Amino acid sequence: MLYYLNIVRVALYLFGYYLFIYLSELLREDFSFQVKPWAFEAILQYLYTDRLYIEMDKIDDCIRLARQCKLEYLKSQLEIRLRSIQLFGKETRL
Repeated sequence: MLYYLNIVRVALYLFGYYLFIYLSELLREDFSFQVKPWAFEAILQYLYTDRLYIEMDKIDDCIRLARQCKLEYLKSQLEIRLRSIQLFGKETRL
């Protein structure tokens, strides 16, 4: 049973990736923004696994894509985490 679930997960992941390629070609002609592949992959992985692994320098692209996809909870969680990381080290000790 677990084997079949993994096959379905991989198939859905690949379908999502090819859908991204198709839609990005359509959107590239009509809109000025472009979806970054790493942001799409990270958010798609989040939708399937409820976990998001992304490098700090790419988090803004994930926030932008989450906003565009109306994933408000993910967007707010990313902003909270980003703020807490930015504040880390700025506190002064007495």
